[in-house]
Amino acid sequence: MAQSRPEKEEEEELMLRALETERKVVVKVTNASRRTLSEPRVFIKSGFCQFKSDESIKPNKHALYGFRKMKANIKGCHGILGLRFQGTDEYFVLLFKNPYLYKRKLFSLSMENHPGVCDIDLRKLQEMSREEVRLDGRFAFSYAGSNCLTVRSRVLQVQVKAAMSESDESVVHVTVTDEGTGEGTDEGTNKPVVKDSNVNNLIAKFQNNNLGN
Repeated sequence: MAQSRPEKEEEEELMLRALETERKVVVKVTNASRRTLSEPRVFIKSGFCQFKSDESIKPNKHALYGFRKMKANIKGCHGILGLRFQGTDEYFVLLFKNPYLYKRKLFSLSMENHPGVCDIDLRKLQEMSREEVRLDGRFAFSYAGSNCLTVRSRVLQVQVKAAMSESDESVVHVTVTDEGTGEGTDEGTNKPVVKDSNVNNLIAKFQNNNLGN
């Protein structure tokens, strides 16, 4: 049974309710950069992608993706989601793992450069599931509820941040911004793109919620 939440009902709350099993992950990607995110690709090692938007995410827009464990399965929910910066070879990949038993929930971010189809497969999932320290700013790993991850593309001057709640019904907030400003400029209108969520405050909110459980 879903836990009650003090926050107002938002899209991610409604999607959590619609997902059919008790181990689930909702990913909300907010594009606060000047670039369009396109070609969403998913690879699932365990679980099922129940909700997936195939549309591009334009500046000042967002998209939600819903994942859950398979019924009558104890492996939980473990997969990766990739989005390309339209018109470039750069793309980012988010890994999430919400296991069914008592293992720790984890997530990671990777900034990749590859022409053609995004490299979203079992090899990439296994690679991103390992805790690793890299100094190039293009990979970050953490356990849910503890850190906000950041990766950067110095070629495009953008950064991607992510935070994951420590819950059986996990929410991952991903925000893409132009590096150094926290916001971008829409390519079409040249107007500022304002973020609709502050990722830096998400960890504190998740930790406060967990203390109350």
